[in-house]
Amino acid sequence: MCQGFSTQIERIACAIGTTDAETSRRAALCKRFEELLKRYILSPIVVQFGSAITGVGTNDSDMDLCLLFTANENSLMCEFVRDANELLSCPAENFRENLIHPDELSALSRRDQTEVLFRILKEMRREKCGFFKSLYVVADARCPVIRFRAYDTHLVELSVDNSIGYQKSAYLGALVQGDQSGLLRKIILSLRLWAMSNGVFSSEKKKEYANAIRVDFVIPPFTLAEVDLRNLFKKFFVSCVENQLDKLVFSPRRGALIPLAELKEQMNSKPISVLFVQDPIELTDNVAKNVTSKALRTMR
Repeated sequence: MCQGFSTQIERIACAIGTTDAETSRRAALCKRFEELLKRYILSPIVVQFGSAITGVGTNDSDMDLCLLFTANENSLMCEFVRDANELLSCPAENFRENLIHPDELSALSRRDQTEVLFRILKEMRREKCGFFKSLYVVADARCPVIRFRAYDTHLVELSVDNSIGYQKSAYLGALVQGDQSGLLRKIILSLRLWAMSNGVFSSEKKKEYANAIRVDFVIPPFTLAEVDLRNLFKKFFVSCVENQLDKLVFSPRRGALIPLAELKEQMNSKPISVLFVQDPIELTDNVAKNVTSKALRTMR
């Protein structure tokens, strides 16, 4: 039996946080996927983001992968660049003989980039490489993604040139790493366990932050070592229950609850949103715009 609130938080973090072995396994999977893509795309770069770099993932967290483009000295001459029609119509197996150049992919729309990559993944699956199960595209997402299950274990979401998603993950990771006490990570993991245990995400499509390889900000070191965790959790839950959340905005940048009236012109959101959390990178976006009244009632 755990003695003390802080001890319980500590044990929860140790029990559900991503282990070193799982981190290594995911890194190897990412590298393997990149090697497979090299058979079709010239010098692809596949990176992990989301929970892999925020530091608040669990062993059963989805894997967020992104295919990034980098500057290539060997740019194609215009007459050799295949357009969208050609890339979308020719058999994917042809790309093994004539690799797709990053210039060709970067010239396409995000939706077409995703479709080309999806066709490549279907060809890989046809070759029975054992990597892809339940392969499909989520085209209506803000950033289109390809979902599949790798070796019947990890659920993977793959996006193309999703530098904004990487930056958001890096921002959250910098916040977690900036806490010298290490408590912020444990608090977030504890809240995740509470939410999952109480079915907060059971009927909702869970959304996480989930870089252009570099981060354009620095989080100064801070510590939560002197924070009374029991009182902190109490204040959080009381605030969520007693406040009119549809009239307030959680602002990570300002570290406070801000009246919606102050930010309403700045933020683009559904007029019927019941919860407002300002995106720390794209300040006009409400990352909680898809939260329903039912989910909010469950949380409360």
